[in-house]
Amino acid sequence: MSASTRWMIATVVVFLTWSPALRASAPSGRFTVFADTVKDEVTGLTWQRAVSATVHTQSSASAYCQSLNLGGSSAWRLPTVKELTSIVDRRASLPAIDGTVFPNTEPSDWFWTSSVCADSAGYVWAISFEYGDTFRAGVASDHKARCVR
Repeated sequence: MSASTRWMIATVVVFLTWSPALRASAPSGRFTVFADTVKDEVTGLTWQRAVSATVHTQSSASAYCQSLNLGGSSAWRLPTVKELTSIVDRRASLPAIDGTVFPNTEPSDWFWTSSVCADSAGYVWAISFEYGDTFRAGVASDHKARCVR
């Protein structure tokens, strides 16, 4: 095998095994972006655009959402696991959310939901936007909040 053939094979192998993170990009028209909020035109939900500046236990995250006043509304709450999963972009990773629509969403952060784990007392579902994974989080652990109405 010639040196040029070996080089071409090595190049193809590197190309096929190296895969950079795919950046999320919502379909055109999916979200309407305002200064502090984002309207999801598919689900009808309105989201807090920025994430909470600090981490919270599940109960303090719920209180944080209830105390928000954004976009002329104070009717904010923690989303259900189904609602929060609706803004995950499964085609992308690191983060698995559109960073233009939802800026400063760190892939390593976990986000609270209001959905209780039916088979685990003291646990609720949380979501990471690293790959869009869900996991059971103890209600006393500390995570971020992204509120919805």
